[in-house]
Amino acid sequence: MNSSAIKKQVLTLIILAGLAATSYGTQEAVRKYEKLFPLTDRASLEISNRYGSIDIRNWDREEISVEVLVKVTHASQETADRQLSHISVNFTQVNNSVSAVTTIDQRISRPGSRWFSSGEDGPGITIDYIVYAPRETDLKISHRYGDVFVNEATGHTLIELWYGNLQANKIIRDNTRPLSEITLAYSPKATINEAQWLKVNMRYSDLTVETCRALVVSSRYSKLRVESASSIVSEANYSEYILGRINNFVSEGAYTNYSINTLLNSLDVESRYGNVRVDNVPPGFSKVRFVGSYGNMRMGLDERASYKIESSASYGTVTIPQSERVNRISRGQQSTLSGKVGDDPSPSAVIEINTRYGNVNLNPRR
Repeated sequence: MNSSAIKKQVLTLIILAGLAATSYGTQEAVRKYEKLFPLTDRASLEISNRYGSIDIRNWDREEISVEVLVKVTHASQETADRQLSHISVNFTQVNNSVSAVTTIDQRISRPGSRWFSSGEDGPGITIDYIVYAPRETDLKISHRYGDVFVNEATGHTLIELWYGNLQANKIIRDNTRPLSEITLAYSPKATINEAQWLKVNMRYSDLTVETCRALVVSSRYSKLRVESASSIVSEANYSEYILGRINNFVSEGAYTNYSINTLLNSLDVESRYGNVRVDNVPPGFSKVRFVGSYGNMRMGLDERASYKIESSASYGTVTIPQSERVNRISRGQQSTLSGKVGDDPSPSAVIEINTRYGNVNLNPRR
């Protein structure tokens, strides 16, 4: 037998072995839950899940529908069936409060156990929720290792998501306390199209918000993008903020860089080991306060802007447009500025700067 024929036979055996392995590895065990909960008043819904997805949709009926599909795949049908028997979804309803909780036996959910695997090449567990509920339903969602989708939520909303993506079209509860709140951990892609008042906690995550009224953010090792917002208040560490059109921005940060396209009214930033850049500041702004160390700040002020300036710098500089109404004092590595910039003899806008080991540039944008 020549070498070409041998190669063909070997290749055929490899392909057949691969097909056999693929067929052998796709045994499934499936269970489906369907529950319908009638309501007499405004409702609350709590869901706790792992390994799958949660999809919250809306309808106008006075009831909540919960459909759960549990699927286990394994090379062995017997093992898949056994794993499925150790997974349950427990439903409860007390008046208008509904809950659905996924329970998985520790023997199959513990990483490292002989039954556990969530990879594409091995056995796995997926538990997918599809929910229909009125928009005003209060939501409490806790989910790990999977994605969450929310169409529209006007009630109080609490979402805790670890190791998964979030897509929310609208989270539009007002400023009634407590605020709606989202917690993200190791979430590579989270998107909110529209929000009103919202609190966000982020760790090792990436969040994009298209438009919001007020955002309260705590971030670590994360990236935040906001296209448009009235007000943002944040505490940031080892993060990156990319902001579009913002009225008011307040932040205390360390090892964080801030980029703002347009600032309309006020900015108050205390920053260590990070940079601040604002591309456009129109004449109508009210106040800018920056306290920085080991980082720079650049603001693209409109050349028509008038403002009062008070600044101090240590081992750094503060650069402003030339003005005869500003007193400048320099002593060694220390310098101060005090006075007025612009044509308005009595400007209402105020800029306060205190920088150490960093430079601040307030020259108009070109």
